[in-house]
Amino acid sequence: MRLEFIEAQPNYDQYEYPYQVFAQLDGRDEIDEALKRGFVPTRKRDLYFQLARSSRVALEEFTPSSENRRILRKTEGISVRLADINEHPYHWTIGAFAKSFYTQKFGRAIMSAQKMKWIFNSQTFNAVFVFSTPAVDYEPSHGVPDYDGEKVLGFCPAVATDESIAYAYPFYDLSYQNKNTGLGMMLKAILHAREVGKKHIYLGTLYTPSSLYKTQFAGFEWFDGQDWDKDIKKVKALVRGE
Repeated sequence: MRLEFIEAQPNYDQYEYPYQVFAQLDGRDEIDEALKRGFVPTRKRDLYFQLARSSRVALEEFTPSSENRRILRKTEGISVRLADINEHPYHWTIGAFAKSFYTQKFGRAIMSAQKMKWIFNSQTFNAVFVFSTPAVDYEPSHGVPDYDGEKVLGFCPAVATDESIAYAYPFYDLSYQNKNTGLGMMLKAILHAREVGKKHIYLGTLYTPSSLYKTQFAGFEWFDGQDWDKDIKKVKALVRGE
């Protein structure tokens, strides 16, 4: 693992001269170490991770709360499968699907079809969560072919190791009439990771108020720059600038 320090935007008036810290891994055997040290996978280049306020769930401590169980009931028609990414080869409809989702959801083009194609063919992302439904009254708007006889509802590329899974860049059909879809997908991924014996599932970064939903899971931890912290009140105050 080779670290790179790249200058970030300074705030000279406040004497802030920050650097972003990246890690170029020498092989997949270093992924767990990078994740444990607070690095998250990037879409910049293969096996290239960035130090961040990462979040994860310690799966030995996870049990669904009453709110989690409510979401599961609301999304019981959605099934999940973690597939080797080579078992679900990239098709242009997947890239168009991802681009449409991120543009509609966030109002700007933060994900291109070409970048999703790169993710599906990279050395970093070796797995993909496939979410589907047999619902007869649902007609997908994305054009992705059915998967195992069911209608594809969404995807989430992932980095899977013997110990852990990193859940990254999820996208789903916004025409599906269930406002709990995104949270339900993440919750089902957490349950799947626990069922297959993983120690942790990493849920990405925690910087905006809209990302605080990740703190609701039992066993939640966040990386404070030095170690993994369980203090949810503290991280909520940091995110909210309190």
